[in-house]
Amino acid sequence: MKKIIENSYDYLFIGMLLLLPFSLAFPSIVLGLLVFSFILDIKKVNLDRIKTVPFYILYSLFLFIFIKALINNSLIIDQKLLSRYLFVLVIPILFLKIKDIEKIKTALIVSIQLMIAVSIFKITKHYIIFNNFPLGDGLLVNELLVLERPYAGCMSLMGLILSLEKIRDNDKNKGLFIFFSIMSIFFIVLIAARNSFITLLFLFFLYIFFYLKISKRYKFTFIGFWLLIIVTIISLNKNILERFHINKDIEGTLSKIAIFEPRYVIWPCAYDLTKKEEFNYIVGYKSETEISAGLINCYSQKISNESRRGWFLERRFNTHNQFLAFFLSSGIIGFLALVSFYFFSLYLYRYNFFAVAILISFLFFFLFENVLSRQFGCYIFAIFTSLFLLKNKINEKE
Repeated sequence: MKKIIENSYDYLFIGMLLLLPFSLAFPSIVLGLLVFSFILDIKKVNLDRIKTVPFYILYSLFLFIFIKALINNSLIIDQKLLSRYLFVLVIPILFLKIKDIEKIKTALIVSIQLMIAVSIFKITKHYIIFNNFPLGDGLLVNELLVLERPYAGCMSLMGLILSLEKIRDNDKNKGLFIFFSIMSIFFIVLIAARNSFITLLFLFFLYIFFYLKISKRYKFTFIGFWLLIIVTIISLNKNILERFHINKDIEGTLSKIAIFEPRYVIWPCAYDLTKKEEFNYIVGYKSETEISAGLINCYSQKISNESRRGWFLERRFNTHNQFLAFFLSSGIIGFLALVSFYFFSLYLYRYNFFAVAILISFLFFFLFENVLSRQFGCYIFAIFTSLFLLKNKINEKE
């Protein structure tokens, strides 16, 4: 009982992680309890662990965003988004009190596997009832998955990276983590999560070229063998072909992309916003609301098809690129801050493949999604970066 009380903070954190894919309400309540507990014991926590260049940059970026919002009187109208940024600021600090980081990693892996299991169950149930595999239908697939497809794929990839680290460290449950790794890869391919699939391939070849210590001859043989397997998987997986809009020829593929890929319209509209008089290259637009209104106005003007235009206006698509989002909202200052965060993080942790893998996974995710525009996105970014970017020291002061 005494041990449970002593480790109650860790157990609360684990409880938050286990339920995170399934609900944001309970994790938010637990987060409040964690903050309260942290404040009570703040004198015992080693705050030096967060004093790293990447975190200095990250906190400076969000401090700039909040100060700018205060100056422009946009704190109220942008409060929904700005409040989400607080998760990115608070969670790394809460990590400082955790006693057993390996249990946190295991809890994340289990949470992700539960998400995968529930999603596969729902997909299987749908197949049994309707006798079809609807993973080419974006709206329907998001109803079947616990998380929306991009986030389900991202979480599966994160779970794979953590599982592989456990395997590397010869964890006593190594066999179980091998199974979890296989399930993560299977799930990414099954749901045809494009971004996660591409990131997985990139990380695979990155590991072979820069981290796998074998001769060049064996490396190229190994790569050739796996390329053959990958091409076979892609050619036989109808969902992947549909998700990448692959047609019989290049013209047909480009035509499908122009029709079915929202970013084909979104990114040019975002670029147009940078040419408006209201845009300040140094600090960006005055508010997120102004950016959103500008994008919607662009969609209404540029999309001729009435049905497609209505879909864009209903969904109110954001920039679908975190770097572009920060450039519009915070100008070159915000853009360079995010780039600098990645540059220093990748440089400082370049010898740790698993830290690099997590960073690159989010880098790819940031290129195609506004991850930090969602509460869940802020949660996972803060959690996974904290796992690897905090100084690996003992939390408690002697």
